[in-house]
Amino acid sequence: MDYTSFIDGFIDTTKGLIESNGRNKRFFDGIRQSDGGLLSPFEQAKRYSANLPYSKRPCWIFTSNFKQFFVYDMEQPNGEPAVIQFKDLCLIID
Repeated sequence: MDYTSFIDGFIDTTKGLIESNGRNKRFFDGIRQSDGGLLSPFEQAKRYSANLPYSKRPCWIFTSNFKQFFVYDMEQPNGEPAVIQFKDLCLIID
């Protein structure tokens, strides 16, 4: 591995991997990585996943730009994510 990689968060009980980026970053564009490549947050999370032991790979990948949360079901890794608006999530919590 010729890049530095850090998972933002992992929820072991639900096998959920979390990757977030800043609110002002262009979320679906590639973001420069330590190896010089460009990856979206989801692509970055998939790279993390591929380097985990098979038994630790996530069932869910959550990405966020702190405006929206994208929930990817890794049983369908090429499927579209569920999108949750942060403002709506706040209503659910209340």
